Amino acid sequence: MPEVTNKAKVQAPPAFPQEGRLPGTSRAVGENYARQIREANLYKQARDESGRRQHGKCCQAVHISLFFYGTNNNEKSDTQKGQHINITRTFVKTDRFS
Repeated sequence: MPEVTNKAKVQAPPAFPQEGRLPGTSRAVGENYARQIREANLYKQARDESGRRQHGKCCQAVHISLFFYGTNNNEKSDTQKGQHINITRTFVKTDRFS
């Protein structure tokens, strides 16, 4: 086995909680949304080095959908049309919004 020569420190994310990381109540979702709006408004009010407002720059939340399913179900190689599992159908629908 080769010797490890790189002694750089490695950081790992905290353990994933059993209950997940999504907000559990509609109130928590509302508070999160309000915080995003507050942060966006603060960004828009800030000024750059020239004294101009940042309003024209992008300050939006990015929504990303990730789908992992390890059953070897492949949209292109499936023989029967319309026989996709739920995760594949969800991926196909999400992809159309991109």
